[in-house]
Amino acid sequence: MPNIVVVFHSGYGHTQRMAQAVAEGAGARLAPIGADGSLSAEDWAALDAADAIIMGSPTYMGSVSWQFKKFADDSSKAWFVQKWKDKLFAGFTNSATMNGDKHSTLHYLFTLAQQHSGLWVGTGMMPSNSKAATRNDPNYVGSFAGAIGIPQFMPGSQRRYAVDFDGDQRVDLSGSVDDAIGSVARFLEQHGWQTGQPIAVQAATNGAPDPALLQAGIRPSLKVAELADKGVRADTDPQGTVALIDLVSPNKDTEYWLGFENFYVITRYNRSSFYAMSVFQLGEEIRNRLCAQLPATAGNRARYCRA
Repeated sequence: MPNIVVVFHSGYGHTQRMAQAVAEGAGARLAPIGADGSLSAEDWAALDAADAIIMGSPTYMGSVSWQFKKFADDSSKAWFVQKWKDKLFAGFTNSATMNGDKHSTLHYLFTLAQQHSGLWVGTGMMPSNSKAATRNDPNYVGSFAGAIGIPQFMPGSQRRYAVDFDGDQRVDLSGSVDDAIGSVARFLEQHGWQTGQPIAVQAATNGAPDPALLQAGIRPSLKVAELADKGVRADTDPQGTVALIDLVSPNKDTEYWLGFENFYVITRYNRSSFYAMSVFQLGEEIRNRLCAQLPATAGNRARYCRA
């Protein structure tokens, strides 16, 4: 079962009631921020160990409470060593009025999650915007606090990369799978995708590799042969140019991979190496299943089956 923590500050009890409802629905632990902005050592440890962190604060004067801001500032210790990197994040807020500039608070929570290199999860709920809708209906205020459409394009990416791939004379990223896939393909192509070239290959190491190799960054700049001389080996072209990727997971041995230019291109869509690796491995699984299930024609073998 996922380990989820709801960390929140409540001034008059309203945010606490929301936090309790969220925790009940998610099977989460509550981590209340005190009136002085403090959080217990046990709750800090719980945040470090969590798979997902849900943050809550009332909206005061268009932003989070000062107590929550103190918590956010104190979380810089976790930020410095990226303890919360690649965790899932979500957030909630409330105010005395229907508007109350609450979206500013959600923007603050989203930005804090990005500071920690987290992955933000929106509501995923359509608004209750019919004439019969009442204030008691789910998502009555129409808050999404997330991205747009199937490919999760932000507005700027939609303007630059979205295409009419199904030929119906309109771009529909919410309803057309063809448009969504075609738009993601255009995004990757525009960022340097190399058709037919490798994406990543797992590496073996003699213990922890030289930190300088990891600090070289996510963009390929290291030769495979040079890495082999330094104890990082992989079954691939020794003249290839790669980046050394470390995938650190709690209670598991760190995985090391060599990422090629195409791996770097995927991280332009989402900066997380875990995300890029998930995309790569999902694609490989789909390819393998198609190879096994489609008729064994020369065309299918060339397209889906590894030599």
